[in-house]
Amino acid sequence: MGVYVDHVGFVTTDLEASVKFFEDVFGMTVKEVKGEAPKRKLWMNEGLQLNEVAEYGQTRNMFHHLALHVDNKEEILSKIGAYGCKPAEGKAHWFAMPDGMLIELICDK
Repeated sequence: MGVYVDHVGFVTTDLEASVKFFEDVFGMTVKEVKGEAPKRKLWMNEGLQLNEVAEYGQTRNMFHHLALHVDNKEEILSKIGAYGCKPAEGKAHWFAMPDGMLIELICDK
C-alpha cells in the first residue's frame, strides 16, 4: 500500500483573498466549498484545504508551513509581491503571506 498526502488544511481569516492568491500565483482550482461564512471549508484540486475562521486563535494551530513543488521558482517569486508577501527571514525560497502562512517553494532546477 502506497502512502501519499491527500490534502493539507490551513486556517485563514480571508478566504476570498487566499483563494485568489492560490489561483493566480499557483494556478490552483477550487474543487468544493462547504458551509457559510465565516466558517466555510474549501478544497482545491491540488490538495489544499482552507478553513475559514473569523479570527486566529479559534483553532489549535495553523500548521507551520506549506511546501509546494513548482516548475519555476523564479516565476512564482516574481508574482507574490503583488499580494503583500514577504520573504521569510533567512530562507531564500520561503515567503510569508500577509495572514502569516509560510510557504516553501521546492524546485528541482
